[in-house]
Amino acid sequence: MELKAFVEKCRDEGHFTEIFNSGNHKSFCVCGGATDKDVAILLSHDYDRKVANDQFEADIERTWTVRKEKNPFLFNGSKFRLHAVDHEEEGKPLTLLLGQTYYKDYVCTNMNNDHWRFLSDYGKREYANEHACFSDALGVGSVVETSDNKLVFIRRSHQVYEDPGRLDTPGGHAEPSEVKQTNKRSDDKSLVDLEDMDEKAVVHELFHSIVREVRDEVNIPEQYLNWPLLIGIQRNHTTGQRPGVCFRIRCTLSGEEIKQLYNKGGPEAYESSELLLIDLVEFQRGISSTQVKDLFQDLTPGCKACLYFYFNLQTNTCV
Repeated sequence: MELKAFVEKCRDEGHFTEIFNSGNHKSFCVCGGATDKDVAILLSHDYDRKVANDQFEADIERTWTVRKEKNPFLFNGSKFRLHAVDHEEEGKPLTLLLGQTYYKDYVCTNMNNDHWRFLSDYGKREYANEHACFSDALGVGSVVETSDNKLVFIRRSHQVYEDPGRLDTPGGHAEPSEVKQTNKRSDDKSLVDLEDMDEKAVVHELFHSIVREVRDEVNIPEQYLNWPLLIGIQRNHTTGQRPGVCFRIRCTLSGEEIKQLYNKGGPEAYESSELLLIDLVEFQRGISSTQVKDLFQDLTPGCKACLYFYFNLQTNTCV
C-alpha cells in the first residue's frame, strides 16, 4: 500500500500527463515494458512544428541568441518531434508519429513559458491543434536498476539548461544525426533528413539513445547495460507539455561498482554533480521512508514520471 501511495503521489502532483502507460496493457506487463519489437515509427514532415506569426518566428533567433549568451553549453542540434502516439488495439504495435525539430525551437517554444498561451491559442486557431506551434522535441529518460537492487539518480549540474541542481534519472534525446542514412547524399550526419531515414533504424535509435545517455552521463560501459524496456510516455507540464519516453534498464553492476565508474568521469560528466543510489526497499516504504520523502522534494517532473511508470508496473494487478 505504501508503494501504491507513492505512485499516486507522483501522478497526483499534476506535473505531467501520461500518454501511454505499459502497466495498463497485459501484453507489455508480462515483459516489464514494451520491447523495441513492440514499437513502430511513422515519419513525416507533416508532423513537424507549424510556424506561428512572423513576429514570433523572427523573435526565435533573438531569444536563442540571448539564452545562448547566458549558457554557452546550448547546442542547436536536430531532434525528433512527437506528434502523436497510436495504440488503439491490444496486441498491436505502439506507434509513434514523428516529425523533425531543433533544440533551438524547443528552447524558444516549450521552454519559453511567457509565450505558452499565445502559442497554444495560435495553434488551436490556425491548425486546430494546441501543440502545433511547439517544438515538442522528444526526450528520453530511464530508471536504472543495479544488480544489488538500487536505483540510480544523478544531480543535474548548473551547467545544464533544464532543471539545474535537481535530482533526475539519466536522460537526453534520441538524435536524428545518429540514424543511418538509407540514401547517403552527404557525409555530414547533421544533414540527415526524415526522408532519408529507415523507420526501423529510428526505433533502434530511440532505444539505443537512452543506453548512450546512461553510458555517457554515468560512465557505465554499454556491455553492462541490458537492452531497455519502454515503460511509458508523458508530457511534462513544466516544459510546455514537452513529451518524454520513459524506459527501464537493468545494469549487471552493483551500486558500488557504478559509483567507482561515475567518480572516474564520463564523456558527459559536466552534466551532473552527484550520483545517488537508493535501495528499492526504501521505495517499498513510500513516503514513510525519510530518505524517499527527502528525495521526492528534489526530483524533476520527468524523473517522477519515470518512477510513476516504473512502480506502476509493480503495483498493477496485471503483473
